[in-house]
Amino acid sequence: MIIFSIGVLWLLKTAVFVLWDCLHGIRVFIWARLKKLDLVKKYGEYVIITGATDGIGLEFAKKFAERGHSLFVIGRNPVKLENTKREIEKLLQPGKKVITFIADLNTTNLNVYKKIESELQPLKERIGILFNNAGFFVSDPDLFANLKEEDILNTVNVNVTSILMLTKIVFPFLIENKKGLILNTGSIVSIYPTPFLNVYGATKAFVKYFGEAIAYEYKDVNIEVQTLIPSMIETKMTEWSSAQRSFLFVNAKQYVDAAFATIGRTSLTTGFWTHGIEYFLSVRMFHAFCYKFISYHIVKLTKRQ
Repeated sequence: MIIFSIGVLWLLKTAVFVLWDCLHGIRVFIWARLKKLDLVKKYGEYVIITGATDGIGLEFAKKFAERGHSLFVIGRNPVKLENTKREIEKLLQPGKKVITFIADLNTTNLNVYKKIESELQPLKERIGILFNNAGFFVSDPDLFANLKEEDILNTVNVNVTSILMLTKIVFPFLIENKKGLILNTGSIVSIYPTPFLNVYGATKAFVKYFGEAIAYEYKDVNIEVQTLIPSMIETKMTEWSSAQRSFLFVNAKQYVDAAFATIGRTSLTTGFWTHGIEYFLSVRMFHAFCYKFISYHIVKLTKRQ
């Protein structure tokens, strides 16, 4: 009888979680696209964005421009930055602008961040969103012992240190403005350890944990923190994969068209509905199976089988 009761309670708990996740999915992936938020009014005019010269970062920058934002784009390649600026300027609304700033975030040099802070000071009253999107991914995923030392440090510098430092710079502005959003790009690999993506996955787990922690800390001061945890997206960072395009493996524009609508709707989202199903199955239903399944396929995708 006790075992039966425990089983019933487990089923009820699972049913509640399934229902909640379904309703949450409808709100985030369907309702959000039907009822758009005025992000400029809600958060502020300027979006500070990293990793915006290609991939989902560029697509997000275009969306922000179309929706009435001005942008402050940080990047390390002057040519790419200038090309990005020209592309975004075509979409800007009247009176809005794009500012570019050359900085290599693959660093622990505090002077780099002090220069960024100095450039942002004149804009501080108009800053509404910080989008930490820059990421580093080794060109050939491998066993941890085989990784180059510089690749390990580069991954941590870009995926962790830059987020901490830029958030530290921008938070005082948002607190003073009494509104704002920190938007971080994580990864679905943050929800379980992933072989061959060992350091990358660990840094993305950090992004998720950090976002959840500061979201709670600042929930009463009208500052929101949202973490995107997408699955496979067709960008330069996934060129290592031998996977063919599928309903899970979407391109950057497809992903951003869906993910942009989730901004301001939830603190954690995959951004795309099929990725949401993958997350749901992994976390709510078959965690152990999905962990082994994903690990097996990561090994295959890295062409080691």
